[in-house]
Amino acid sequence: MRLFCVILSFILFYPYVSFPKNNNCKIRCSFSQNTWLPHAFSSSSLRDLQQAKYLWNDIPGFIGQNLELSVLVEYGQNFSERCDDCKGLGSMPFWSGTNRMTFGNNNGKADIDAYQLGLGNLPVNQDGISGKIELDPKVRQAAADLFLYYVYSKENPSIYFKIHAPLVAMTIAPHFKETDFVTMSGSNKFEQVTQPSDPNNLATSASITYYDWRYPIIQGQNFVFNYLTGGAVDCQQLDGNIFKPLRLDKGRIAPQSQTEIRLADLSCALGYNFVVREGGFFGAAFKLTCPTGNIPTADFMLEPIVGRGGAWGVGVELSGEYKIWQNVFDTDRIDLWLQGEVLHLIPGRRANMRSFDLKQNGPGSKYLLVQHYAPQYQYKDDDPFYFKSSMQPEILYSAIDVTTLPVFSKIAVEGAFSALLDYHHKSWNISLGAEFWGRSAECLSIDVESAVERRHPNLNEFAVMGRQHGSYLIDGNDKELFTYYCQPLAKINESDDPVVLVGVPPYLHGNYQQGFVQPGVIAEITKPLELSEGIADARISKNRIPAKFEDALDICGAQLSSAISGKLFGQIGYTFEECTFSPYLAMYSSVELTGKTNHALDMWSVGLQAGLNF
Repeated sequence: MRLFCVILSFILFYPYVSFPKNNNCKIRCSFSQNTWLPHAFSSSSLRDLQQAKYLWNDIPGFIGQNLELSVLVEYGQNFSERCDDCKGLGSMPFWSGTNRMTFGNNNGKADIDAYQLGLGNLPVNQDGISGKIELDPKVRQAAADLFLYYVYSKENPSIYFKIHAPLVAMTIAPHFKETDFVTMSGSNKFEQVTQPSDPNNLATSASITYYDWRYPIIQGQNFVFNYLTGGAVDCQQLDGNIFKPLRLDKGRIAPQSQTEIRLADLSCALGYNFVVREGGFFGAAFKLTCPTGNIPTADFMLEPIVGRGGAWGVGVELSGEYKIWQNVFDTDRIDLWLQGEVLHLIPGRRANMRSFDLKQNGPGSKYLLVQHYAPQYQYKDDDPFYFKSSMQPEILYSAIDVTTLPVFSKIAVEGAFSALLDYHHKSWNISLGAEFWGRSAECLSIDVESAVERRHPNLNEFAVMGRQHGSYLIDGNDKELFTYYCQPLAKINESDDPVVLVGVPPYLHGNYQQGFVQPGVIAEITKPLELSEGIADARISKNRIPAKFEDALDICGAQLSSAISGKLFGQIGYTFEECTFSPYLAMYSSVELTGKTNHALDMWSVGLQAGLNF
């Protein structure tokens, strides 16, 4: 009994030992990880005990009952705040260390440069902030577990098997919102002054409005909320023209609840009870779980994953029961149930998708702007042997749309240990139990074969832009000036301003706007001779994203860390001993508390179970 109390105390209080509420909050929470793999409903040794124990009820006249069929229904949802702003799993997709982030411009004062999301150069407040975004996810889970348990003999050592078939519905409501947005005056334009082509004549410089100039060639949403939720397919400008704005394909935040309903994961155990005595039994089994749940697609942040993310589970299970007390009239007794299981999770269903940050650009870099550079081939009709290839800038993307790749996910160990005290008084029983569950850190590797089958483009064809761009459209779109600028080491919140060109736009010449500049002064728009450090030529391979996955992607940063949780459980039930098949009915409730990371979840749950013995 003393050992049981020690184990129970360890399970309930270990996750919070030496971790004050406000201490090292950002270290404890996850960063820049779009995928969340929850504690699977089927991974519970305690739930296995609460169903299996009814087969071993000592009911007079029914000693020969060796088969139990039961069903359990449960509802649960997350709760609690920890580490102030770290609310459950809310901070996981964000790189601020909390479930809140700020956005602004490219000076590093905000968590996000909104320009990278297609919002242009935004007005900011005195702190350099244009607004805030926030996640407050609510996770709800409803499940029904069909359980079949057969023991060849309850009086002698014998084989047994168990089958769990849980039907699970998981709903995640991100509750995503944008707040404190700084109101813009006029249209969203990014203006800058060009360098004078004639130092002695200031009229050869001009204020250039990039929106009118279509530089950069990016037309985005009006709000961060619109961009991160996928935005509109088409938008209408003030002049009535329709344009297609920059839109996310991967890594979006669902604007409303998402629900996934699956049979997950189907599990079975085949074992042998080595010790069977009047006071209890002990057995061991081989356990297998099948990946019948869904797998991550990376289309959305915090998508509901039912099961173990498409992984097979292979391992062993140990279980036993001991009658620690019984009164002389055999009407009251206390049973101690123990069970432990250890599984190794191996890749199963494909393709398991995961989004990665860029290794050299830091957390959140999966949302940087990148431009596709593809070879352009030129020929001369009068010279059939003439052939020339050059790299030219093409479409702009958000990096996440090219850094989302199929992966192999391996978890070395997932295990659970549970203990349950079951008090019987005549036909009634009251149970108290606790469970310790844990999972080791994930190990990711790129599924190259699936990437090839999906025709994933070569990463080295993409250059990180920051606020640069590969070309300008000038002179009424009749002329295109190729600059090939990129900024390979740009951060999601910090980058250089666009390179200032030299000269005066033709449409600002006096012939177009009389009196704005001196008539007769014509200066062609050209590139400056010197560039600031960090701005590079995207035509050069080394200035683009590396081709090798291990060099380009922060694979380690996308791996899920270890997770632990402790659960406390209570149940009250009644067995109809006078009826055929000795049916039973029980109600229960539990609370699960997470450990050092938010990869597990604080959840409460209530449930009802019923069963028959044959």
